[in-house]
This record gives sequence, structure tokens and C-alpha cells, in this order.
Amino acid sequence: MERIEEITSKNKKLESNLLKLFKNYAESQTEPKFPIRVYESRSKEIDAVWKRGDLTFIIEAKIIEAKSTQFYEAIGQVFVYEYLYQKVYPNEKTKKGIVCEEHIIDQEFLSFCSEKDITIFVRTKNGFYEHEPKNY
Repeated sequence: MERIEEITSKNKKLESNLLKLFKNYAESQTEPKFPIRVYESRSKEIDAVWKRGDLTFIIEAKIIEAKSTQFYEAIGQVFVYEYLYQKVYPNEKTKKGIVCEEHIIDQEFLSFCSEKDITIFVRTKNGFYEHEPKNY
């Protein structure tokens, strides 16, 4: 059985790789080109901030395994990070985003995120697609 520290370290490396892939995607999708800042995971830090047009995406990346609470952690983190970011940059229009792998997405998670205005950036074997929140 793996120790918690080993699992945590492995997940951080996987999340770092996922963020690198997302950075490439984000930079290819933005016109004009806006930089995406990716941060090393530390306590109370946003994984990435991406400016696209007049929006600033506050991004949390998660490697989520079956029967994991990391869905809930990611949702909580993007709400807190957006709140903290807006305290520093009150004039920026922000949007919450979660980057994750395709195989872990379920309809309940997508529905909740859609209702709470969280964009999900889903990595597939062919790249990324965005699950945009629906207007209710």
C-alpha cells in the first residue's frame, strides 16, 4: 500500500503535467495572444490565471480518481481563489474554471458546475474541450 505522501507527490506531478498541457491549449485558443500564468501548487495559490478577451479565468487543475472528494475540493478552491483574486484585482471580470481528465467527468458534476457558472476544461486524447455553463 502506498503512503499518503507518495500518493500526494504523484498527484502533484500529474496535475503539473495536466497544467502544462492546458497552458498549450489556452495559448493556442486566445486571440490576441494573452499569457497564461501557471503556478507551482502551494497552499492557497491559484493553479493558473488565464486572460481571454475581457475575462480572467481562475483555474484549478485536478487529477480526480474514482470515488474521490477532489471534485468538491476543486469546486471549493475556485470559489475561494476567485474571491481572493477579486480582492486584489476588483476591476477584472473573472470566471471560474476547472481543468480535469475526461474519464472522471460525470453528469452530476457537470450540472452543478453549469449552475454555479464554472467552466470545465476537459482533457481528452485529442486535446481539450470546454463545458460551458448554461444560462438559466
